[in-house]
Amino acid sequence: MQDTFIQRFDCRCQLRVLRCVLFAAMASLLAACSLPHTAATKIPNSEQSVSVERQLQYKLSDLLDRPIALKINLKRSYQEWNFWAGHPLNPGGSRVDIGTTPYSGDYDEGVFDDVFTALSKVDQSNGA
Repeated sequence: MQDTFIQRFDCRCQLRVLRCVLFAAMASLLAACSLPHTAATKIPNSEQSVSVERQLQYKLSDLLDRPIALKINLKRSYQEWNFWAGHPLNPGGSRVDIGTTPYSGDYDEGVFDDVFTALSKVDQSNGA
C-alpha cells in the first residue's frame, strides 16, 4: 500500500512539473507571437494598381473563355509585395457560373473555386 501512495505522489509531482513547463512554453509562445510587426497597408489607387487589375482581368477572362469584370475584395501591400484577392463577375455584375467554364469538372469535384488571389512585386526602380 505504501508503494502505491508513493507512485501516486510521484505521478502528481510529475503532473505539476509538466503543467508548469507547459504554462511556461505557452507564455513564451504568446510573448513571441505578440511582438510588434510591420502591418500590411492598403494599396493606393494608382496607375500601377490599375495596370495590375487590368492584367488580372485579361488573364482571368482568357482562362474562363468569357469577358469578365473583377470584384477586388482585398488589396494589401507589404514592403515590395502587393496581394490581391477577389472574384470574377459577368459584365452585368453577377457572379460567373464556373459550371459553364472550362473548369466545370474541377468545380464540381470541389478542387476549383471562383475566388482568385494574386501576388505582384513592385519594381522599385520606376515605381511600377
